[in-house]
Amino acid sequence: MSKVTKVILIIVLSTVVIGGVIAAIGAMNGGFRNVAWTAYGFRTYNPEPFSKSFSNVKSMDVKVDACKLTICEGSEFSISGNYDSDIWDLQMDQQGDALTIKMVTRNGWGLIGIGFLNNNDYANMTITIPKGQKLENTSINTDAGSADLGSLVSGKISLDNDAAFVEASSIKCDSLTLKMSAGKVKIDTIEATKDSQINLSAGDIEVGDGSLSGLILDVSAGNFSFAGKLARSAKIDVSAGKAEFNLDQAVDQLNISASKSAGSIKVNGNNVSGTLGGSRSAIPVNVSVSAGNVTIYTR
Repeated sequence: MSKVTKVILIIVLSTVVIGGVIAAIGAMNGGFRNVAWTAYGFRTYNPEPFSKSFSNVKSMDVKVDACKLTICEGSEFSISGNYDSDIWDLQMDQQGDALTIKMVTRNGWGLIGIGFLNNNDYANMTITIPKGQKLENTSINTDAGSADLGSLVSGKISLDNDAAFVEASSIKCDSLTLKMSAGKVKIDTIEATKDSQINLSAGDIEVGDGSLSGLILDVSAGNFSFAGKLARSAKIDVSAGKAEFNLDQAVDQLNISASKSAGSIKVNGNNVSGTLGGSRSAIPVNVSVSAGNVTIYTR
């Protein structure tokens, strides 16, 4: 038996043994519940429910780590869910009309997390906002896990995503800031009426429909796609990766200025360099590509 074969065999056998130990621990603790390897050894998740109501909330700052976040509409402002207090640290603090919400993993957790059958054992949080209420400021930071933002309405919205899957049926705001380090953001409809700044370092951002005003888009890597309308102005800078626009606007409603050092810039299937579009009164769209691709389709 060769040395390489022996090493592979040892790795396979070790994996089987570890898997068997984890399965046995899960079986002994309620029938294949979720088991994690932490700095303190193997342990099972022991979820605890929580629920709290709030009033006079005008802004919220939310930070979640490795959990499921849901934002929905209801009759009152409330937060509920379940979590394991040995693994996650939960904070809900209101100062005046500003609410700070945190559910983050404690130090030493998360080397390996294995879910067997019951995903409800993982931490989850539901934030209910009174139907029809428009918050003044909403900040959401997601680190792994998943988030469903529902139909979110706020004066300012800041979304910072690091390796989570984030979705929303509708986002309406005056000002939008979206930062993406990894993961995926999928928004069915978006409307930012004053300004919108999007920074994509890696991952995917997909917007199905809407309007972005004063767009500043910076793509370092990853994929960005948007369908809808651009308003006021747009500045698109792609260092690497891909940005695609399917615009419900005629090309003469835009004043496109394109420059590239590598990659491609295409409008309606044609390579573009220099200027293209309508008069100076049209919406200015400045496109700069270092590497990667920008594709624009117009009506």
